[in-house]
Amino acid sequence: MHVVPPCEAPAQTGRFALPAFPSWNATPLAGVLQLMQDTRDFTLADAGLARFSSDRLAQLQQLASQEAGVCLDRVDVLSGLLEETLGSTEPADTALLLQTVQQLRRGLADHRRWLAFADNAGYYGDSPEARVRIARTLRT
Repeated sequence: MHVVPPCEAPAQTGRFALPAFPSWNATPLAGVLQLMQDTRDFTLADAGLARFSSDRLAQLQQLASQEAGVCLDRVDVLSGLLEETLGSTEPADTALLLQTVQQLRRGLADHRRWLAFADNAGYYGDSPEARVRIARTLRT
């Protein structure tokens, strides 16, 4: 089970500021997952998943794992493009390089978040007692 910290806005100060990762819950994806679970401030280990059946959790685990793989593929493609750009004899646009690095970091953050979501869905699917206990807590 993965504990998911509360959402925080990325740090955006200075000319070349990068998002405050590895606070990987600071992406829009993390906000969407939290809102869909309707857990408000209760973000411990995707607790909103405890409301779902074992079958639904298995589906969520599979789809989240697949999406984690897609994120990693995107990071790989961007890394290749960055490598080609930096290996070129042409001067690189600094702003474009910065955006590329930011996208790489966000891709890795989304990859980690999808993996944690998949792991948590698997945990709740494999632990019906914990799922019932947490679901009961969410209703109160």
